[in-house]
Amino acid sequence: MGWAWAALRSGAPRWRAQNSSSSSGRAGSIGLIIRWRPYSTAPSPSHGGEEDGDEARQEMLNRWAHRAAQTTFRDYLHAKRGLCLTDAKHISERSPVFLSELLEKVNKAVMKAADQGGEGARFRSKVKKRVSRALVRLLHRRPVNEFRPFFESIGIKPSECDSLLPQDLTFLMDAGVLLESYRALCSYGIAHDKIGKIYQKAAEVFSLGQGVLESKLEALEGLGFSKASVTKIVISTPTVLVHDPAVELKTILQWLDDIGIQRDWIGQFFTEYQSYNWQKIVEALQFLSDLGFTKDDIGKAVRNHPDLLLEWSGEML
Repeated sequence: MGWAWAALRSGAPRWRAQNSSSSSGRAGSIGLIIRWRPYSTAPSPSHGGEEDGDEARQEMLNRWAHRAAQTTFRDYLHAKRGLCLTDAKHISERSPVFLSELLEKVNKAVMKAADQGGEGARFRSKVKKRVSRALVRLLHRRPVNEFRPFFESIGIKPSECDSLLPQDLTFLMDAGVLLESYRALCSYGIAHDKIGKIYQKAAEVFSLGQGVLESKLEALEGLGFSKASVTKIVISTPTVLVHDPAVELKTILQWLDDIGIQRDWIGQFFTEYQSYNWQKIVEALQFLSDLGFTKDDIGKAVRNHPDLLLEWSGEML
């Protein structure tokens, strides 16, 4: 269950969690201001002198605390909330803003360890244990809305999460179909941080369940698209999964066949940064036909300028 939860059961000292409305910056006796922000490996700008030493120590504490928070939250999601270890690890490692907000609430624990001072591995271990124990107690008393870190981990900005939170759910394990759909997309090879785009544009996809979603992905491949093309189609225009892909793409695929364009040839020009309106593509091809162009002429035009056809049909994301 992880050393953090074992420490709590062993009767570790209780650390009072700092109220979330309090300031995120506090001064300790060592002269540091502990400010929690999303952890970054980028070095801080150098100012020289004593300030450099203070900032370096602050960055060190920030790094240790953030890693302890990752481990503790991973153990919480896995051991306490029942998520599989892979999902728990992914969420804890890719929700830095959420973890920073948690750390603000246990700032006193870090300050207490920092005030006592120390160097090397023992000091690092002391800081991590105090942070972990404080977070364990906080999470035990105040279970968090797990959809916030989950949404952040799949690429949705924290500022955009509120409108997406389920009205009557707090724990991810209570949203079994959503998790099944998420895992199906991951298994197919869609990057974790792109899944948020799919959720924002077509949340219905996450109510399909693993079996149904997998069958729709296979259906897209069955229409003649490669896996790489299917991935770009799903990320850019996920509504294709809500309906029957064969029906949704029937007309445009017929057009491609008629003008001699291989289906996956056009797929190489798809991009995940543009949303496609299949009906507009059909209208553009029909417009050329109405002007008197033959199917061979239209095929040559598409082969020479596929980007113009696709860009005209959609909108950049």
